[in-house]
Amino acid sequence: PASHQSGPRMSELPPVIGSTLAPTRIRPQDCLPPVFLLSGSAGLMYEVVWTHQFANILGSTTESMAVVFSVFLAGLALGGFLFGRSRTIVRSPLPAYAWMELGIGVLGVAASLALVAWENELAVLVPKPDHLAGRIAVQVLLISAFLGPATLLMGGTLPVMMEATRRWFLPSRRITALYGINTAGAALGALLPGLALVPELGLSGTAWVAMAINTLVWALALALRAWDRRSPAASPAAPSEAEPEEVQGPPSRIPLAGFVALAALSGVTVLSLEMCWGRLCRLILGNRTLATSVLLFGVLAFLGLGSLTWRRVARGLYRARGWGADDVLVVALLASAVAQIVSAALAAPLALAATLPEGLALVLLLAIMAPAFYSAGLFFPWLLAHHPAVDERTAHSVGHLYAWNVAGCTIGSLITSFVAFEWLGTPLTLALSSAAFLALGVAIAASRGMRPLRGAGTVAVAFVWALAAYFGVPRHLYPVPHGEQAVAAVEDRYGIQVLSRDRQGILTASNNTVRLVARYG
Repeated sequence: PASHQSGPRMSELPPVIGSTLAPTRIRPQDCLPPVFLLSGSAGLMYEVVWTHQFANILGSTTESMAVVFSVFLAGLALGGFLFGRSRTIVRSPLPAYAWMELGIGVLGVAASLALVAWENELAVLVPKPDHLAGRIAVQVLLISAFLGPATLLMGGTLPVMMEATRRWFLPSRRITALYGINTAGAALGALLPGLALVPELGLSGTAWVAMAINTLVWALALALRAWDRRSPAASPAAPSEAEPEEVQGPPSRIPLAGFVALAALSGVTVLSLEMCWGRLCRLILGNRTLATSVLLFGVLAFLGLGSLTWRRVARGLYRARGWGADDVLVVALLASAVAQIVSAALAAPLALAATLPEGLALVLLLAIMAPAFYSAGLFFPWLLAHHPAVDERTAHSVGHLYAWNVAGCTIGSLITSFVAFEWLGTPLTLALSSAAFLALGVAIAASRGMRPLRGAGTVAVAFVWALAAYFGVPRHLYPVPHGEQAVAAVEDRYGIQVLSRDRQGILTASNNTVRLVARYG
């Protein structure tokens, strides 16, 4: 019996300075980060697998890959919109989320296995019209038939799971961190297939790994539900979870329609930025597969880092300068505009220079990408955290913003691939995307009379941007091999084609620095 044991009782032990003897109790909400991380990684694994499989069927042209990516994004947008408005699902969001994850796993593997089984038949039987519009229509119907159901469920997971978090805390206080963790998981899901999974397991094996992750998330969500039902009731408005007003700062004054427009514009500009950097990655690294893996990992990792650190940035600006929510948005937009144009100016010489050692080129590329995408990653999380109804109608608000953001991504992907690259080229498209951030930040600040616009701050920002754009960003990116002279060059949706001549008059044709035909003429 305890009364017969030797030694002092717990009540007789001296207090421990600066600590407590009571162990820290793990709460159900503490298990949310791994759920969001795993869910994000599985989704990107499927995207990588499906992109490779449709490349085998439709070809690996920029046109086909843009259509695959756009259909994937459109499914996410529609799923976020529909599931965010579903009252039936919102009543029991955590169990609904669990079964959605299991459904993604089943449908994702089924789509992958079907594409493997029918690859040869589809490659032969799918019509290939001569007109661009006809080809895109056929590809959209084919891709939607295989990927539509799974992508709808993927798009619905974010608003449904965010609705589930209302049980434990105000979503506006944690939504940016959870969204950042989900994006970081997506970065891992983009990197692992190229580094290890596809070379070792193949495309179908990688799809099975993604399904295993979905199944694990399903089990974790159901276990979390059972655990939470046995825990004491929680209130999202509990004082322990709320933050004092002096940390939050004044609320946003942007109207509801402004949030929708900003979400769509964020998607357009970030996807345009990503596609431009995709071309820069291929020019700098040379290896197309490595460039794609590095691009997806870098973009998602830095966007996720921006989301994870957004609240800390906002708190610091409010405590140091007294800036409220709208002021922080303006600062993020202006900083992102400058970071994007400076990063583009630094990357252009690398793209035009002779081939660097692969390791050095990789490190330099990620270092140059970081400021552009980190600052751009502050934009959409701000919209999620400051939406007027995010704490009362979480699923509807998050689903609505997410749908418009991803719809903007789809539009940005198509416009950049089929219009901007041919009409403007990569450098001017990068400058235009950066200019959109700059103009938006100045317009919001001017219309609201906000503090970041006062004084010489905005003039200095615009001056730095103009210098970097004019002197640092070339009008065209036409890499020519050392010792050769460009005869003709063009940039279109297929890449950058250069016809060059050496000192002996021998001609060489290349695409994105890869020599297609050498020593002729």
